[in-house]
Amino acid sequence: MLLRIIGGIAAIAAVVGASVMLWPSKSAGGHVASCERRPLEVVIVGASYTAGVGPGNPAESWAGLLTRDLHANAVVYGVPGAGYVRQGYGHRGPVIAELEHIDLPSVDPELVIVQAGHNDIGVPLALERRQVTEAIDLIRDEAPRAKIALVTVFTKRSPSQAAYRTDHAIVSAATAADRGVIIMDPLTQGWRFGRVRDGLHPSVAGSHWLASTVEHALRTNDATSLSGTCAPASSQKRPRSA
Repeated sequence: MLLRIIGGIAAIAAVVGASVMLWPSKSAGGHVASCERRPLEVVIVGASYTAGVGPGNPAESWAGLLTRDLHANAVVYGVPGAGYVRQGYGHRGPVIAELEHIDLPSVDPELVIVQAGHNDIGVPLALERRQVTEAIDLIRDEAPRAKIALVTVFTKRSPSQAAYRTDHAIVSAATAADRGVIIMDPLTQGWRFGRVRDGLHPSVAGSHWLASTVEHALRTNDATSLSGTCAPASSQKRPRSA
């Protein structure tokens, strides 16, 4: 598997490549031929959790671990401080800007995951809902075959009422924009995992827990099936490289 990190821990973009999986099948003439099953194409955008803040290594972020566990081809882009409204580090956000930077039509993902919410706590709720709706609409327009999944608000151990209001705004806007959206809600679902000394970001162990939890939610919602196409061995595509 190939992992390329651009920009370091402050704001990262990663391209993860997985090897092609092959299995034998019968051709129309009854002969056994090698056929190709391509990895899942995934895009993940988000904030500091996605950028690897906590573990201190973007490759150890929950997103990097998840794409390896799924054996997926993935583009991962994380901007600390970003949200659906907040621009974050280097003004590289918000979420819509991250998605536009990736250029969804060129990637043509089957799964898009957005991790955002904490940095928008205190943003006017009407603005938050509007920005969430616009992000969902952008994904729908530019990646029409993609399943959409959201990881919402992370907080420290004593969340504020403002955090709950922001979380509810994100969830309500997303589900209104796309009935099929997968919601993973750390705040209301009470996610507990190892954290570093700041009390907010995950430790290495916490990052592994997050990757496993997200993977379970995706599998439960049938969002991790590998795309399969069958072709003669001579016409098989090579794995995409970064």
